[in-house]
Amino acid sequence: MPSHYIENSIPANNDVHIWYKYYDAQHQEFYQNELTDVAEESNRIIMHTPRRYFLATTEFAAFPELNFPLYKDRVYTSAINIPMVIFAGAAIINSSLVKVNTHNVYHYTGDTTFTVLSQNITCKKIYATSESELCTSACNFYFNDHYGFVLMEYNVLHKYFFSLRLHKEIK
Repeated sequence: MPSHYIENSIPANNDVHIWYKYYDAQHQEFYQNELTDVAEESNRIIMHTPRRYFLATTEFAAFPELNFPLYKDRVYTSAINIPMVIFAGAAIINSSLVKVNTHNVYHYTGDTTFTVLSQNITCKKIYATSESELCTSACNFYFNDHYGFVLMEYNVLHKYFFSLRLHKEIK
């Protein structure tokens, strides 16, 4: 990931750390920063999404991930085991499970162009589904070679619909 849009990058074990800021609809910051990371490997890039408040639901969905080489209509899979303690503070579910096992299927549907940061950019579009003992989720991830993941659209637990978008480039 290019470090020009990451506020604080500290490489460790091929990871880049990212600080997220939480803003409400009036663009007021309402929670302290959250640290997460992007793992970059020779054959894939995987991003851990924010996990505070209702965004803990992103744990039920496939993580933003690219597996290389990418070619149109490529399908790839992954599995993630999420400890239930992740959801404790979010009061999302009440479950006796110790962990949630997710099976994720990714489909690279091709490139698309849309406006981000007041400019048209080309992105790789990945459609992903995730199934677990508790739910099925679906996502669209848009990855740009310069900015990284610029848009992540979620349909989680069949009731949470939201998107995370690159709002500002930090140089």
